[in-house]
Amino acid sequence: MGIPWIPCSWPCLKIVDEDCQDSCSRQGPTGDLPILIQSSPAIFPSVLVAGAEQQSTLPRMAGDVSLALKTGDKAPAFSATATDGSTVRLADLKGHDVVLYFYPRDDTPGCTKEACGFRDAWTQFKKKGAIVLGVSADSVKSHGKFARKFNLPFPLLADEDRKIVQAYGVWGLKKFMGREYEGIHRVTFHIGPDGRIAHVWPKVKPEEHAEEVLAVL
Repeated sequence: MGIPWIPCSWPCLKIVDEDCQDSCSRQGPTGDLPILIQSSPAIFPSVLVAGAEQQSTLPRMAGDVSLALKTGDKAPAFSATATDGSTVRLADLKGHDVVLYFYPRDDTPGCTKEACGFRDAWTQFKKKGAIVLGVSADSVKSHGKFARKFNLPFPLLADEDRKIVQAYGVWGLKKFMGREYEGIHRVTFHIGPDGRIAHVWPKVKPEEHAEEVLAVL
């Protein structure tokens, strides 16, 4: 079902769902906020306008990811390029607690809140000897820009070929506003020192997630 947007001069505008799978890279005339113009109040009760403080009220995403991996399963091996250009291999991290968190996209609202939560709790994760790794299908360049912008102290892994997200079962069908598409579900795995999955968080609240992960380490 199409969304009846009023024509405007910003052809790049997209819907931004709460999992930040889609985002608008173009800024509005004020240089700070994108313009969202929609034609039916029945779709969005309010509208985000450039320079305005009021944000649009978006319907929640429908559907949850069904994970095949369970607590006690051996964590799938992976190798990926990190923010600094180094290669991170799960096999090299044996003996450590690994927090592997999957997120939809760099530098978007929910993903930024989640990343900054881990950043703010970084000292506590280090004290527990845990390794935090963020994973999305963004490029190394995108990860680097995101990490520098928000001073993220942990590696972000580039999974552009989607091998890791598919191995962990977090890539799948998503629904938003009657539209179906494939994308990354926001899921976190705690991999124990033995290389097996110790905890799984299939539903994540970005603002609170770092603290709930800390509580089980």
